Amino acid sequence: MLNHKSFLLASLCLAIASPALPKVTTVSRKAVPDSLLLQRPFDAQDVSHFARPPRIFYPETWFHFVNGNISRAGITKDLEAIAGAGLTGVQLFHGKIGNPADWPGTVEHIECLSPKWEELVQFTASEAHRLGLRFSLQTCPGWAMSGGPWIKPDQAMRHLAMSRIDVQCGESIDTVLSTPATQDWQDWRDIAVLAFPTPFGDEAKPVVFKQ
Repeated sequence: MLNHKSFLLASLCLAIASPALPKVTTVSRKAVPDSLLLQRPFDAQDVSHFARPPRIFYPETWFHFVNGNISRAGITKDLEAIAGAGLTGVQLFHGKIGNPADWPGTVEHIECLSPKWEELVQFTASEAHRLGLRFSLQTCPGWAMSGGPWIKPDQAMRHLAMSRIDVQCGESIDTVLSTPATQDWQDWRDIAVLAFPTPFGDEAKPVVFKQ
């Protein structure tokens, strides 16, 4: 079994380095546009490219191993559909949503970073190569590059949360404010306590922030 660092390096080279992969003939495709093309002044060629963009500018898509609900046959069908839709590549993403046992129709749930998982990542890379798709992957399993059992709650990415208490004008209160944490393991830290007059028409409902 490869360690984490060697796996990241090896997985990027699978399409050309692994003798176990099937031999296929595909067209070599650039991963990014030529720098001269990107840096030159805007002209009529860009107008033409906007109407009929070269393949190098076609979009790619995420490719999820959600909860390990994957199979060789499913990977092939998904990648063939992606290639058939005109997309040019995939970024492999392993995410965990809920309890894997709650996902129906899956015979086996593949554990992330297990030997079986690594074999299926290799297979995904080889199938992408066969179909002429660019292949890349996250450097870490989890949402937004910060997942994994080695990430402790106090090291994780954060978002703002709030709680609320209403008091009558002129009252003096001595109370412990409720916390926004919903589970014992959640690591939260106070940022500020804000006090202000209740807005007109306020119904004491949770504040919903609009985008």
